[in-house]
Amino acid sequence: MLFTIKQKKITQRNKTKKNKNKVKYNNKLTIDIDFSAKDGGFSTLRSNKVFSFLRKSIKKGNNLIQTVPGKPFYANKKTKLYLQAIQFSNFTLTPEWNKVLCKSHGKWLKSSPCKIGTRKKVFVKYKGYNLKSKGHFLNQSSGFASYLYQILRGEIDEKKHIKFANILRKTMKNDPIVIHNMDVNWFHLKSDA
Repeated sequence: MLFTIKQKKITQRNKTKKNKNKVKYNNKLTIDIDFSAKDGGFSTLRSNKVFSFLRKSIKKGNNLIQTVPGKPFYANKKTKLYLQAIQFSNFTLTPEWNKVLCKSHGKWLKSSPCKIGTRKKVFVKYKGYNLKSKGHFLNQSSGFASYLYQILRGEIDEKKHIKFANILRKTMKNDPIVIHNMDVNWFHLKSDA
């Protein structure tokens, strides 16, 4: 009988140690980034830290990555990007890409001036999906997650990202920027001014 009680205590101690060693998932991430750097911040977005956050978020059902409310970032200098991952699937607007009436910069980028809204915006031709989408779990990404997923896939390389960073800087200038993405399903960023 004593041996059994000792065994239980040892088992409980081992379980406690294992739980302490587990890294808890946090739906928020803060990164230092510089969209005005030579690589437009590409190396930061390609980091293991960012991709680990992306994978864990989507596995937990938090498919939309956006900026934390009240914590904008800047495109023209070193800045902190405060991100959060949430579960989301009901976009207010789901227009076709050709119905996004903003200035076009090739086939995959559009920016202000736009025919709708008053804030400066940059749209990227990566559509957000909901959690019921079929296919690989990362295909269910929305908001900034859809952009990060394209980096992971290799669809966005450094050269393509630099084009995005340049358009973002030219459009937003010194304005604070937010990523909300709970209205239009296309990945977009807007000024918070």
